[in-house]
Amino acid sequence: MTDTTAPQFPQRFSNRAGLSLEINANGSIRRFDCGNVSIGLFLGNEVEGGPANLYLRRHGVKLEWIPLLGPASPTRFQFTGARAAGGGEALVGTGFWLGIRYTLTLVLAQDASAWFWHVRLENTT
Repeated sequence: MTDTTAPQFPQRFSNRAGLSLEINANGSIRRFDCGNVSIGLFLGNEVEGGPANLYLRRHGVKLEWIPLLGPASPTRFQFTGARAAGGGEALVGTGFWLGIRYTLTLVLAQDASAWFWHVRLENTT
């Protein structure tokens, strides 16, 4: 029998070094902590997202940009408890904007208070 239960939000990721991250359903960062210290000043929510974001910019005749996290983002996230290549937890999102296909991966280091955003871009035009 397949479990069709929707994931509960916020999703929580953590590592052995005490770094923890809570993600809302739209990919916005709800909270980011290291031990008992909050890295972000404000909590993010589903409506406004958080103050931290990633942006994709395109320079052409005019400068265009779009947030890659949160409610105004075209990114769709997979909340599967994915593991990164090094064994740590990861969050993966994919999207498409103005002919650019992209993949975002947020990776928490396994044993250090460090995180990494891996961004892959493909120009389809």
